[in-house]
Amino acid sequence: MSLTNFQADPVRERVVRPVTPTPVQLIVRCLAERKGGNWQIFSLEFGLAVQGESLQDAKRRMELMISSYVYDALVGEDREHAGDLLNRKATFGVYVKYYLAELQLRVQRIWGVSNDTVLFSEPLPLAPICAP
Repeated sequence: MSLTNFQADPVRERVVRPVTPTPVQLIVRCLAERKGGNWQIFSLEFGLAVQGESLQDAKRRMELMISSYVYDALVGEDREHAGDLLNRKATFGVYVKYYLAELQLRVQRIWGVSNDTVLFSEPLPLAPICAP
């Protein structure tokens, strides 16, 4: 293995692997639930939550929040904490709800569909930067 694939960190004098996300890490899984007249969406990957009057409104808010969150972690004011922020996950309770809802939705496909819980996965909203 060659050290040309690695960058040296002069401050800590150690070899650091460059951060290259895998395709799976660029997918954000979300749980959306209707509570009363509003929709709540929770992201498993970043532990973020939003609320909207409709499912589309809540999805739009989540996309904006994730874009802002990732921007701040990578190039914004929270850059020094990027490792912690980008590895942050939802609480155990949200994961339990997500996987129970996934099981419930699979069963309901056989007997009928509920519109009160939605699971979806979407690519991380990033814009590619092309260098000349």
